[in-house]
Amino acid sequence: MTIIEQIRELAKQLTEQERVTVMRELKNTDASLTAQLGEAKVCPHCSSSMIIKHSMFNGRQRSKCKTCGKTFTMLTGTPIHGLKKVSLWQDYC
Repeated sequence: MTIIEQIRELAKQLTEQERVTVMRELKNTDASLTAQLGEAKVCPHCSSSMIIKHSMFNGRQRSKCKTCGKTFTMLTGTPIHGLKKVSLWQDYC
């Protein structure tokens, strides 16, 4: 069972008011993430602020932490990290 199927099964157990609340929160998260899709400010792995631009991948800026050496995008650690089609985030929900 995929994560999307699991989410759908869990959503069926919610009341109508809970679904409305979840959708409102997801829309807020989506707007917040869209606003933050610029450059990273801190490393999501070690919280260091010593980061540099590293490369571009699929149209997204990747950053590299000078402290821990790991690379990441602004989506790392977010609910949409790992989705191949980020533009379909609302449809997945």
